Amino acid sequence: MSELQSIMYETVRENVIEKICQFREKWTSVQPNFVEYLENRWLALEGYKKWSAAYVIEEHRNMRTNNYIESWHNQLKSVYLKRIKNRRLDRLVFILTNDVERILL
Repeated sequence: MSELQSIMYETVRENVIEKICQFREKWTSVQPNFVEYLENRWLALEGYKKWSAAYVIEEHRNMRTNNYIESWHNQLKSVYLKRIKNRRLDRLVFILTNDVERILL
């Protein structure tokens, strides 16, 4: 696991390729099924560029999960909508433009 994390958080592109090769050499004989899965699902067609820090653009560097979105959605429902079912679009737009926007800007 630590080796995969090392690949994921590596910021130098050349080192990513090197670490992937080292991982393959070490684990192919021990866990061939997992290495095959990794190759097919996460490394094929340069798939590592989607999850390795060396290839991630700056603006999304901190967002590896949707926890930020889930947290915001929870805050919207609990703080602004008071956990009351809101089936009216006009009410939601009113809250977003008058209450939420004022705080965020």
